Amino acid sequence: MTLQIVANGSGSFALPPQRVLVADFFESSCGPCSVALPKTQYRVKDNDVDFVAISIDEERSDAAKVAGDWGIVKPIVWDVNGAAKQAFQIVGIPNLVVISPTGRITGWFPYDPPEDLLADAIQDARDDSGS
Repeated sequence: MTLQIVANGSGSFALPPQRVLVADFFESSCGPCSVALPKTQYRVKDNDVDFVAISIDEERSDAAKVAGDWGIVKPIVWDVNGAAKQAFQIVGIPNLVVISPTGRITGWFPYDPPEDLLADAIQDARDDSGS
């Protein structure tokens, strides 16, 4: 799976080892995404949780433009060939996925989830030690 960092970082993106990841799938032409993503990036505040915005745009330039247009300060990656979209079975956007350090999905939200549901998914991810 190839994910290129297009804003707020450089190089390729890989799942952070031994950390919880919140991945927010979006597309630059998505109205609801333009409202949800700027808020969601700040909902992930804990030091042991990483956040990444994953663009499913067809063009890299559309993915990169979102950082300035929407005020995104967290890393934005571009799903070059749609592998992440396929792997996480993303059919609609916005879509938020919480992934444990072992790679298990503990939250999959085809909308902007309420705070308590997101917190529960993050805690479940923390609790998933793989043992």
